[in-house]
Parts: sequence; structure tokens; C-alpha cells
Amino acid sequence: MTAPVGLAIGSHRWNVSGDELSVVALLAERYRLTPTEPHATAHVVAHITRDPQQPHDPSEPQAELTDQLVVRPTATGFRLATDPVTIHLDTVERPYRANIIVTDASMADELLGFHLWLLVNRMMLIMGRMVVHAAAIDIDGQTLVLCGASGAGKSTLTAALGLAGGTILAEDWLLADASSSTPTVSGVSPVMRLTAETADHLFAGRLGHAVDSDDGRDKRVFDSGTLFASAPGVDRTPNRLFILNAGHELNAGHMPGLTPASALDVTRYLADSAKATLRFTDREDYLSFLELVGTVAASMPAYHLRRSTDFSDLPRLVDLVRNCREAT
Repeated sequence: MTAPVGLAIGSHRWNVSGDELSVVALLAERYRLTPTEPHATAHVVAHITRDPQQPHDPSEPQAELTDQLVVRPTATGFRLATDPVTIHLDTVERPYRANIIVTDASMADELLGFHLWLLVNRMMLIMGRMVVHAAAIDIDGQTLVLCGASGAGKSTLTAALGLAGGTILAEDWLLADASSSTPTVSGVSPVMRLTAETADHLFAGRLGHAVDSDDGRDKRVFDSGTLFASAPGVDRTPNRLFILNAGHELNAGHMPGLTPASALDVTRYLADSAKATLRFTDREDYLSFLELVGTVAASMPAYHLRRSTDFSDLPRLVDLVRNCREAT
């Protein structure tokens, strides 16, 4: 058995051990984390093992794999499972205990890592936390959350705010914690990814060569701390949330727009963006998730932010989000 290592998924600290270091590494890779020494105080103590009792007979046809999720209460917590992975979560004591069993040892690492990610994200919901596709930055004494679909400009605006003196919390994945009366956010990973176009515009070739990414666009990948002030994994109380949208009509010199967004708008956006990171067992399960999302959405003022599809309005965007204040 490997010695335990520490992982910090945002501010949520895990100590993880396993029979095979490669499986622990798969979990770290999905969150773009570098394992550390075990934490002195952890929220979760997890053990990952491959189940030796269920070998696959290569002479038998293998069932088609899905990512359907099963969540069942047990006497001490919950049992969570997809086709190749089962987690027995004990919630009676603190820290929580998670026994993670890989039941299909023949699965390719890429798929196995995906299933681990799905189940750990679902575990987070049980603990009042959720992983959100969003960026966050501290600037001018405010914590700003930037949401938007791929290509909306989250990473570009995050980098521009970093250059304006902000501290990067997250560029891609954020952990929202609604387990207490005041929701907080924390960055999941220090890794940043900028398109080659954005990197060349902002940094004039200082970021080296581009690499392939999972969304089909070449990206420059680097640690946020190499170029900016950076504080991933630290809880912050968010002050404002912006949902970015890009529009070609703004390329003709029109100013970007900022309009209020309702808590329902934010709930809809966050629920829709969770489709890639979560699975649910039934309607009641999904409704409990929406309740948590609604708590996060109602905790801060929110705005729709329109931008052009080029860089012409970037200075104006920086000014808009920095100077945005609610009427009193």
C-alpha cells in the first residue's frame, strides 16, 4: 500500500492512500492537482483500491459501460457507484471516511479517471460543496466570480484582471461551499490555460508553445503563480458574480454591456454547467442539488456581461467588473 498523500480540492483537504499509486494519481490529474504531504487536518480520509474479487474474463463479452450513478443511504453514510467504481462513504465521524473501490481494473485510465471524478464531485454535494466551471479573482478588496461557456472569455478576462493587480483564485474550476450560512468559494487548481491568441495578445509570446486541450483548441498551460499573485485553495466570500456572453455585434465598436442577473438566472446557469461534472439518480436527487445551487446563487449580486469576440473591449470589461457596485 502506498503512503498517504494530500490533495486539496479547493479548500477541501483530502488524505488519500491506495494499493496502486497510479489510481491516486488519476484522481489528482482530473482536478489538475499536485499531491503533497498528508494534511495535518483533513476533511476526508480516503483509500483507493482495485477489487481483486471481480476480475474480468477476457473470453466473455464486456457489457457496455455507462456513467449512470447510484446513490444509496447506508447505516453509516452512503454508497455511491458507477459501472467501474464504488465509494462507501462513512459520514458518522469527522473526518469523513471514503473507501473507493475500482471494480473494473481493465478500464482505460482516461475513463477510470472520469468515473472517479464524477463520484468525488457527487460526494462533494453530500458535504454541501460543489465543483463549478468558473473563474474567480480578488481585486480592489472584492472577490469576483466569472462564469461562462467555453469561448465566452472567462480566462481572458481573468488574466487581464490579474495583470491589473488582481489575485487569481481559479481560472477554470471553483469549489463553492454552501455547508455554512455564508457560502464561500475557493480555487481548485493553480493551473491556467489560455488560448494561443489570448496568450500572444496579453503576453507577447512569453508563454512558450501551445498544447492540445480537451475542447479542441490549442492552449498555453502554466501555473498562475508564475505570472500573477495566486491564492488557490483559500476560502473567500464572493462579492459579485458575472455571467459572460460573447457577441459578434459588439465587434463594430459598440460598448460591452452589463445588466443585472437574477438568482434564478444564476441557478439555471450553474445547473446547466453541472451537466459535465455531475450525475443524479432521480428527480428528488436533482431537486436537492438545485437547493444547494440556489443557496450559492442567492448569496451574491449577479450580472450578465456582454463582450465582443475580439480583444477590442478588454480594457472596458476590466473597468466594468472592477467598478461594478450595487445601488444603495
